Amino acid sequence: MGQKDVPLDISVSNLGSDVSKLSVGCLILEVNFSNLETLLSKIDHSYPNFRQKDPTDDLKVPSPDVRGSIFKRV
Repeated sequence: MGQKDVPLDISVSNLGSDVSKLSVGCLILEVNFSNLETLLSKIDHSYPNFRQKDPTDDLKVPSPDVRGSIFKRV
């Protein structure tokens, strides 16, 4: 069985539709990000001791001073 060629619709009208969908998606992301910033701001004001853990905290290597102090004799 041979493969059939699938016609590609590259008309400008379809391209415009895809671009508008992409623009709407970006706008939704922007609005959601703005809402997240507002929420985090409210959390900071309501709970001053609240601190989000940096995802890279576990990967950070202590500075040489701190690492060296573990092996110093007292």
